[in-house]
Amino acid sequence: MYILEISSNNQREAVLLSIISRIYNKAFQHIEDAIILDTFTYLDHSQYTKTNRIGIQDINTFKKGLWLQSSGNSKLAIINNAHNLTIEAQNALLKDLEEEPDNTLIILALSDKRLLLPTILSRGISIKEQEIHILPGISDKENFDNIVYNRQQESRNLDHIQRYLDLSLFDSFSYIAKNFSQKKGLGEKTKVLSEKEDLVESFLRDLLSYYESRLAIEPETALAYTMLIENGLKKIRKGVQGKIILEHITLTIKHG
Repeated sequence: MYILEISSNNQREAVLLSIISRIYNKAFQHIEDAIILDTFTYLDHSQYTKTNRIGIQDINTFKKGLWLQSSGNSKLAIINNAHNLTIEAQNALLKDLEEEPDNTLIILALSDKRLLLPTILSRGISIKEQEIHILPGISDKENFDNIVYNRQQESRNLDHIQRYLDLSLFDSFSYIAKNFSQKKGLGEKTKVLSEKEDLVESFLRDLLSYYESRLAIEPETALAYTMLIENGLKKIRKGVQGKIILEHITLTIKHG
């Protein structure tokens, strides 16, 4: 999921329209014109109230479109003016963000991301007005499909990390012992030891990505753990056993 923060309503809609037009290779005059596509789901304002607030009923309608099967490989789902989401609506949406539908990319476009719950913010990549150019190459349908696939892989990795972080200290060390121990028993091959080290490095890179994604939410804590993990990875590359590094990092994180 991407969280697109642009203060101007007109500029925000222009950026969204540009993204949609490039993905579907068609010059739409208005965002709503693309709603006829079964690979596109869009929500902008409440259909049920006279206010601008986007409530649970609106989210439930949006979610139906989110989970409908489409004829294309990938689906784009946008909530514009997401700063108008009620707290109840955000909580209802969170359940789907935790386990996004397959082959779907979600964009929340808004004027102020501080109006979103921290749990929503932690699930996405934030892009500010001056950073629009870093939108990851959404230039055509093929690129879009690749982006969706990569984001799903990242999301699965972050889910794996979140489950690890939810463990108690004792269970964390049991998890490490089960998955990353290097038992140098008789006949143990160097290749197996190398594979274990690769697993530790891969896990730590996922853990690093998790804390990098939280820099905007809890900058001091996330920055401290980011530096801790980066230093750990450097030590592993210098020959220090990965399991020892992971245990040290786990102990530091759990004790805060």
